[in-house]
Amino acid sequence: MNEQADKKLRILAVEDDDSISRLLRMIYAGAYELDTAGTVRSASDLLRRKGYDAMVLDVDLPDGLGTDLLRSVRQDGAFAACRDLPVVMLTSSEDASVYEVAWDLGSIAYVKKPFEVEELSTAIEQAVAQRNAAA
Repeated sequence: MNEQADKKLRILAVEDDDSISRLLRMIYAGAYELDTAGTVRSASDLLRRKGYDAMVLDVDLPDGLGTDLLRSVRQDGAFAACRDLPVVMLTSSEDASVYEVAWDLGSIAYVKKPFEVEELSTAIEQAVAQRNAAA
């Protein structure tokens, strides 16, 4: 068999709510290789060490904002290997400026909590399709 065809796509989910992280692992375990991080710092470390096909990124994290992490990914040379990583924002924030910043930084979708699994799945599929089209 073709090793590339058997390889699961890698998704990084950056979410500080353990119940949501567990839910994401449960839902997507069969479809993707999913890593989770609960802080900007741990996500930054994973992004520097591993390659991902897409990222689901919470806005409000204990040690900073997801939009600040996204800005670093897009602009900081330390993240050059993942600069074009498709990102789906996941948040309960009602702040329109957060939405605008996320779009300006190139996120491809903005999913509001509480979310419908189908909505998040569609956004992740769009992210993966964007990554595949760029490859």
